[in-house]
Amino acid sequence: MQLQISKSIKVVGPHDPTTKPFKKQNPVGPFVGKVLIKANDNLLSETYYHGIVNCVDVEKLLIRDGDFLFGIPEEDEEESIVWVVRYNRDLWAFNIGLTEKDLYFVNQKCFKKISEMVSDYIRTRKPIHETLPIVVKRPVPHPAWVVSHDRVRLKDELGEGAFGRVYKGILQVGHTYMTVAAKTCVGQASDKTKRASFLQEAKVMRDYKHENLVQFIGIACQKEPLMIIVEFCGGGSLLKYLRKKGAHLGIATRYRFGKEASAGLKYLEEKRCIHRDVAARNCLLTEHELTVRVCLERE
Repeated sequence: MQLQISKSIKVVGPHDPTTKPFKKQNPVGPFVGKVLIKANDNLLSETYYHGIVNCVDVEKLLIRDGDFLFGIPEEDEEESIVWVVRYNRDLWAFNIGLTEKDLYFVNQKCFKKISEMVSDYIRTRKPIHETLPIVVKRPVPHPAWVVSHDRVRLKDELGEGAFGRVYKGILQVGHTYMTVAAKTCVGQASDKTKRASFLQEAKVMRDYKHENLVQFIGIACQKEPLMIIVEFCGGGSLLKYLRKKGAHLGIATRYRFGKEASAGLKYLEEKRCIHRDVAARNCLLTEHELTVRVCLERE
């Protein structure tokens, strides 16, 4: 399997000067331990760790030569972390080596922590590869919509979504806490199709903002389980509400529900998005105002 984010990103590994996509393998020389690293406490606290990334987003984030981030290529079934650097108008992704003594490296020098490795290469301006003159200069922090898992506390299960269970949860935002809903993606990490669809849903949701759509808050994509964090609509589904109280609803309330749902769908149409499953079961109500929010995920 070849590790690559897209054809425009060149991937290399420790001690491998080729510019072709790099096939994962153990490095040569004294480094005889593991090569592929996964998300751990060593990296999760760093703002330049973005979790799962795709080429489109990385292209927009890394602007100047020397800009860099750490992430997991969206297509990588093994979910190993790479160091992505902008150099000479291209994106280069470097595998991170890990020795038997749990030391990290991309070149000959080893470090106890990834943060120490990053600081050293920024300070010394030494190339991070033996033959490629690529120098790292500026860490690029992840966008505000990337949510760290330690900020989310799952509570009651709300139901089952297209990708996994949906939970009511608490999200820490600075020194405050807010009630949210968390959609999880469960299953084997190798289920590339399922994961890609889940990430695509998050990408669509983050670009759409309308008062009659369920509001996207963020995505927890730095480790498993992946979670899409959205606003919590305490009024429940519109379908259940209509079945319970529909016979007693006035004309004005019925009209408002229809108008609000239509406004959300009109916004999607303007964005050239086809919902494909318009139904009362795919609409939620806010807790107090009972405002209609159209769900983008099909139940």
